Amino acid sequence: MVTINAVDQCEADIVSCLFMVMGRVMMHGDTDEKLLAYARSAPVDELCRILESGSHCAQYALDTSCVSQDVDREVYAYMAGVNYACSPEGRQMMATVQQSPCLQDVSLYHQMSRAERNCTSRQREAVDSLTTEGGKGKETPADPDVVCPIIEEMENCMTTNIISVCGATFGQLMDNIVAVMGPSQYGVDCVERRRRESTFARRTLWSLLGQYKERILG
Repeated sequence: MVTINAVDQCEADIVSCLFMVMGRVMMHGDTDEKLLAYARSAPVDELCRILESGSHCAQYALDTSCVSQDVDREVYAYMAGVNYACSPEGRQMMATVQQSPCLQDVSLYHQMSRAERNCTSRQREAVDSLTTEGGKGKETPADPDVVCPIIEEMENCMTTNIISVCGATFGQLMDNIVAVMGPSQYGVDCVERRRRESTFARRTLWSLLGQYKERILG
């Protein structure tokens, strides 16, 4: 009888979830042209059922075979991206994006894909260079004050390039998805950092206004 260790079982379960999603998508076409035709014509609810099936499958694996394992953070990033894309706001944006020229013209789609890869690969290299392999295969925790600006730069890079090719809604959708996927992938809390920056900016503004008022009335 062949047995499988816990690490291999966890990895096998996660991979099967992702292959399930890929299989359900590839059923609708084996070329970019056919897949784009499906993406722009399928009901958003149907697309979300496919995406969420992978997310629910991964969550089940995390709660069972992977409960005591170190799982690649890209799994959490995928789940965070699906959670946003299939939220009420994300669904509305996806419905609008279905009319984007990038889903009508395969050459524009390829142009967008190249721009996306350039932005993500450049910033991923920058983030990966900040973490080192620690004991038991774990990475050194990322510093939000260092990593979050890199993620934000990636957001800006993707948004600018995608808007220029695919339109504003497509760019905003990708920006919002990267905003939730990036922190999940690198295990940082960029929301808290942005809140602190916003608080500091407000305090600085009020301080400057106070000094201005004193000079005027003083």
